[in-house]
Amino acid sequence: MEELNHTLKLDYILAHEPFDEIGWQYFPIPEFDLKPPIFDYAIALTLDELHDYSRAHFPDSENMIMSFVVNIRRVLCRLNDMFSLHPLLGISDSVALTRKSKDMLISIRLCTNYRRPRALPNCRPSVKRLMTIADGLEAEFGKPMKWYLSGDNDTDLQHDYSVPMWKLDEVEAKREKEKNS
Repeated sequence: MEELNHTLKLDYILAHEPFDEIGWQYFPIPEFDLKPPIFDYAIALTLDELHDYSRAHFPDSENMIMSFVVNIRRVLCRLNDMFSLHPLLGISDSVALTRKSKDMLISIRLCTNYRRPRALPNCRPSVKRLMTIADGLEAEFGKPMKWYLSGDNDTDLQHDYSVPMWKLDEVEAKREKEKNS
């Protein structure tokens, strides 16, 4: 358990993200009072990459000076429409907090470790469908999906997200009691 708790320390997370995959310890588990930081399963783009994508798919963006907000909204609308996801609860954006890039990165986020997107008509897509959408996003941008520390964490990042041993013992005792009942 000590090894697992080591991976829940902010220093470890910052040194190793973005992750190709994240383990169960990075998902909220109420039984353990485990509330890890928010991770985005996303493709991270630089502002230049986002602008290039916009120019390629929205010809009028070449002729007008568009704000970042307008640019990102048009991209998100296009992607949600492509994958039949809810326009407000589907693919979204966030600022990736990775320290491995000199540029600001914008996450084109499919989901987080706390939230899955909504498809139309407002239902959660299956894991299989999420993987199909992830493959489609990778093909669309030519980059792999990864798990990035989310900008949605704001300043709420803690140094340590470890699960106390007493909590693990308590949960184990409860499970044993239920098993023997």
